[in-house]
Amino acid sequence: VEAFLAANPGKTDEQLLAAALALKNEKSIVRRKQKELVEKKQSQDLRKKVALGSWDEMLFIARALVLCGLPYKRTKDREVIKTARLGNGDKLRVTFKASKSGVDLPFGKDRALLAWITTCAKKQGNARVKFESTAEFIRAFGLSDSGTHYKAFRDSLDRLKGFSCYIEVDNGEKEASHHESVIKDAVVPSRSDARRELSGEVRLLAERDHSGYYLELDPSFYQELVNHSVPLPLDLMKKYGNNPIAWDFIQLISYRTAAAKTTSRIPLDTLVSMLGSADSNIWRLRSTLESILEELKDIWPEMNARFEGKRGNTLFVIGPPLNGHTLVPRRAKASLGNNQAEAMEVEVLDEEQAEG
Repeated sequence: VEAFLAANPGKTDEQLLAAALALKNEKSIVRRKQKELVEKKQSQDLRKKVALGSWDEMLFIARALVLCGLPYKRTKDREVIKTARLGNGDKLRVTFKASKSGVDLPFGKDRALLAWITTCAKKQGNARVKFESTAEFIRAFGLSDSGTHYKAFRDSLDRLKGFSCYIEVDNGEKEASHHESVIKDAVVPSRSDARRELSGEVRLLAERDHSGYYLELDPSFYQELVNHSVPLPLDLMKKYGNNPIAWDFIQLISYRTAAAKTTSRIPLDTLVSMLGSADSNIWRLRSTLESILEELKDIWPEMNARFEGKRGNTLFVIGPPLNGHTLVPRRAKASLGNNQAEAMEVEVLDEEQAEG
């Protein structure tokens, strides 16, 4: 304040107010320009990675959660049922259930946390994802010692621990979660544990029951992940970690274009039912999805997806990408860990044909 007054000597209160507003607007413009430059650089980097097929790391998500998304917003519903059609004609039915009293269904950014847990499980080749220390755990999930951030993480984890995901194909002969929570068990550091260890204090093994920290997936859900996992570029998905609508839409497009052998035309209401949206204004949602398509098209010009028609005749048209250039290369080397040297071969599911 003193510096501002010194820079504006002899001005009336009205003049000072006008100068303060002008300064505020100038700073807002600078911040906006800086943000635009960062986003432009980010898009250029992503475009290059798409063109070269050189993604550093992949996320691995269970196919059922790619085709049938979690809710975007907190819901009072204790059960949500989604359906989708697989390329071979089979009908996929996914039932999300809030199985723990007083705990809501997962929603919003919870899908990103679940995606990272399933990725770690895929990398470690085990339903139980282990962490030897708080520091390793913190690095894996990008947390800070902020009380607000850590509380949000624990709330999200509680919702994931308190819900079941029943995945059935056709007549129910196959079910991917046998009436248990998707995350069967978890031992994670408390905020005080994290603060103590990150400050250099050594914790005795006895303090953590000799087993370190871990997150354990339900065995049947883990098997579903092993049998039907969809790879997605971590660099791209991080950009949309706070935008669940974009997250779901992009993962759906990536999967369907990679699996497609022919062009599909999906009615807008069917597309909306596959996504996690509860927006009552379907046309506003279409506008949002079109904006996401524009962003994706900018970094992936070969993408073959668009909206056609107006109002009641709106269709989402999606088919094989131009020149077969998928978002994730059909066969690509991808490191799954944090600075890990090992790599594993990723194959996009191409035995399925997208819904016609």
